[in-house]
Amino acid sequence: MNNLNYRVLIVEDSQTMRAICFKMLSKEGFSCNAANTAEEAWEILNEAYKNRNPFSAILLDLVLPKMTGNQLLEKILNNNRFESLAIVIFTDRPDEETWRLALGKKNCDIQLKADIELLPLRMRKFLNLCFSDFSSNLPLINTKAFANFGQGEKLILVDDSPTVCAKYSNLLKEAGYDVIIASSISTGYELALKEKPMLAIIDYYMPGGNGDELCRMLRSDSRTQDIAVVMFSQRKDLIEKALQVGAMDLIYKDDPMNIFIMRIGSIMQVIRSQRTTTRLDILYRATEALGIGVMLKKGNSLTSFNVTMDTFAKTCQGLSTFDTTDDKSSSLHINDILGKDRYFELMLLKVNEQDNAILVQEVTERKRWEKELELSKEAAEAASKAKSEFLANMSHEIRTPMNAIIGMTELLWDTNLTHEQKKYVHVFKTAGESLLNIINDILDISKIEEGQLEIDNVPFNLKNLIEKTCETMKVRASAKNIELLYDLSPNINLNLIGDPYRLRQILYNLISNAIKFTDKGYIIVKAIEDFTKIDKNKQVIVFSVTDTGTGIPEDKLNLIFERFSQGDASPSKKYGGTGLGLNICKSLVELMDGNISVSSKIGEGSTFTFRAKFEIDLTGNSCLIEEKTTGPIFCEELSPADILLIEDSEFNRLLIIEYLKKYPIKLDIALNGKEGLEKFKSQKFDIIFMDIQMPHMDGFEATKIIRNIES
Repeated sequence: MNNLNYRVLIVEDSQTMRAICFKMLSKEGFSCNAANTAEEAWEILNEAYKNRNPFSAILLDLVLPKMTGNQLLEKILNNNRFESLAIVIFTDRPDEETWRLALGKKNCDIQLKADIELLPLRMRKFLNLCFSDFSSNLPLINTKAFANFGQGEKLILVDDSPTVCAKYSNLLKEAGYDVIIASSISTGYELALKEKPMLAIIDYYMPGGNGDELCRMLRSDSRTQDIAVVMFSQRKDLIEKALQVGAMDLIYKDDPMNIFIMRIGSIMQVIRSQRTTTRLDILYRATEALGIGVMLKKGNSLTSFNVTMDTFAKTCQGLSTFDTTDDKSSSLHINDILGKDRYFELMLLKVNEQDNAILVQEVTERKRWEKELELSKEAAEAASKAKSEFLANMSHEIRTPMNAIIGMTELLWDTNLTHEQKKYVHVFKTAGESLLNIINDILDISKIEEGQLEIDNVPFNLKNLIEKTCETMKVRASAKNIELLYDLSPNINLNLIGDPYRLRQILYNLISNAIKFTDKGYIIVKAIEDFTKIDKNKQVIVFSVTDTGTGIPEDKLNLIFERFSQGDASPSKKYGGTGLGLNICKSLVELMDGNISVSSKIGEGSTFTFRAKFEIDLTGNSCLIEEKTTGPIFCEELSPADILLIEDSEFNRLLIIEYLKKYPIKLDIALNGKEGLEKFKSQKFDIIFMDIQMPHMDGFEATKIIRNIES
């Protein structure tokens, strides 16, 4: 059907607009009639139908006097005699109701008055589509034949005609594509950004800008550059313009539907091929960069995919060396053509039903690093074990002579000494105790570093612990005329489970520090409950040690708990010390699941505060259990007794002999555990004093044998 066969009824109340439309359409070969009201148009349509000369289309203005265009449209849509009538709504700006009416009929379109210059072209395109024998084309297309053309790929169809969009989108969906529809350039661009389709099919002539403008927008935006574009038009002469703006092709709208779907299928095949090539190129470059060899396996045939695989095959006796049927990662250890050990990891990937890919990565260097790492780990563990053994030996070997020195000074003090001699002995004793404290700190730090210092969990009474700690320290505080006080909150549970020895060590260090830096005033030790909610059987206690001493400079506060750090680090420092005590306190507090802090003002004093978590002793028996005592045990009288001393240190043997010689005892001596056992078997003893670390047999083993003999 050419334009001369198309009869168009123009319904427009504006005489000028009616005349323009009549002239433009008539010039292009359309047969036109005109009406200026909806009522007149309805009569003309019915009259033409009766005379068996129906109109092909109606160009309908919606804004009409009396009966509106919408009302006339409703009448037409509800009358079966006008089922084949194509309707073009002629409007300035279509509203939602207009779109509803347009989409409610299969042969309905919208023409904007602002784009009236496109009216003849749009009318011809629209009527050709409406009156092309679409239904007769369908058997030629054979839905089953093209049902698998698409593979679910996403396409966007951009056309301002609802009829065109409906017909072509349905066809594309039947062919297996996921179709998005847009009616304008702006909507098409927004949807392309959001949906990322593989292909955009764009109508060339549209209101608000032609399709070539959208094509340029998509090609120039890095986010949409990968979207292929096909222009869609009735004019075949636009092919050059389409290609210039970046379109792959131009599809002619007057082509039969089967030709259209075949063209789209062919274009999609090209796009798929291009994308596959791009992916393979990326895969090739990536595997080369990562040093991964790839070979393709089809049946029993192996083909190298990249240069890396070629190199592996050349140096390791061919591709078959790397053949595998394991779809999980597997390891391969071989000797290459030069006899060198080579290690590889292989993985089989299924490409399709017939084909597989095998990935090959050399891990020889990694294996070498792993071996070196394992050797380094073993060396580190051996060094750590040696260090632990060294520390244990050092602890024994250093403390043993120090105990003898301090013990002998105590014995010497009790002899008849001149005033000057007593002064010298006091220096020996004080220096020895200071040295022993330093040794203890260094050994504790070493244990902390090695992770060997553990926190005990035994019952104890907090009040007893603080009282005894303060009593021990009062002698030093009184020597400087400093008052040492303590204060316990009544809300605290006194019967606790934790490590009393380490808690006492923390308090001892903090009080000792306070005494050192305080010349007058007082020191107060406090313990209050932290009301932080935790398990009902646990309690967090806040301890603080406050002094009226010299204070700590503000710039030193954040360093005070660092190892070897002191408030006074000048060469002429007044107070001495190693700077280890507070660091040990911090480590011990953290082992107790707590934290420690300090606040201070120069000239006013300092407060050290720490929190520690304890279990509550629900049995209440902790107050009945005496804590282990490391101080001297005094005894006014000692009954006659047989005592066995097992000690390898000559100094300690002499010290103990001197301590005990004034008592009515019989003392027998053995130099090691083995010798001590022989003496134990040959006679009965009331008490055995046993050293732990000794040659031939240590104290633990000897004690175990003695207990077994007794039982």
